[in-house]
Amino acid sequence: RYPVLFYVCGGGGSPEWGTVICTDLASMGYIVVSIGHQNSTMYKCKDGRLFNVSKDFSDDIMAFSEDPEMMALAGQMTMQPDDETAIETCRNVLTLPILHQLTKYSELQAEDVRYAADYLYKLDAGELHSIFNGRLLLDAGMGIVGHSYGGPTTAIVCRDDDRFACGIGLDSGAFGLLDSDLKKPFLLLFSEPNYHMNAIIGANNSMETYYFSVDHAAHLDYCDIVFTGVNEELRGERDAMEMRNLVTDYTRTFFDHYILQKPVHVESLSYDGVDLIKKTSRK
Repeated sequence: RYPVLFYVCGGGGSPEWGTVICTDLASMGYIVVSIGHQNSTMYKCKDGRLFNVSKDFSDDIMAFSEDPEMMALAGQMTMQPDDETAIETCRNVLTLPILHQLTKYSELQAEDVRYAADYLYKLDAGELHSIFNGRLLLDAGMGIVGHSYGGPTTAIVCRDDDRFACGIGLDSGAFGLLDSDLKKPFLLLFSEPNYHMNAIIGANNSMETYYFSVDHAAHLDYCDIVFTGVNEELRGERDAMEMRNLVTDYTRTFFDHYILQKPVHVESLSYDGVDLIKKTSRK
């Protein structure tokens, strides 16, 4: 039996943007599932039809980025803020009226993930004929990792579905998670000043929450655009292969520990400019 992970791409992206991390984790013994989400991602159906991001989602993302209150809060964000300041800023962001629309899509994506998880259980049980009959290690709990807008989806899934044991957000935020106790171990790997966008997660979570800050990395370095992007201005300063290795290492080590119960710990990993800035637990 093989342990199961889900990967959620960023808003406006496609599942293929996580091909590197998905294949890395698959080569290490995990079955990895990544799905397209209606309205908020690009994806291709079995019959060849291509679906793009909806105009409503694009408009909502643009409205968020141009919202005067959001722009004012972004202007106040600093590198490595103290916890109290970061939590207050995060709370202020999450109470903006514009966030209601964006949260709606995160919740819909979480429903998609739970639907796919239902399907996996049927495959494993033999209710549907497939090569996965009796091959999925579901009793250990599934893991889920999401980049950017996929990060809040990941956290919502952890909060609402006990079949998921733990989750990871890659340079993500906390949309829809203002007063949420995830009750699951969670790891955030991000570039400053993004702590302001997710500080509320660890403040509320009763299980371990890890915050790792990555220097000299850009937002899109956490997905395959680190290799395929043609606009150098969107890239950070880290070598693409090094960035790939550190994202895979932190992800694999976290899931190995919390799903497979291996005696490995993310705190033991060592990359220049990657620092554990906070580990919280209210157990």
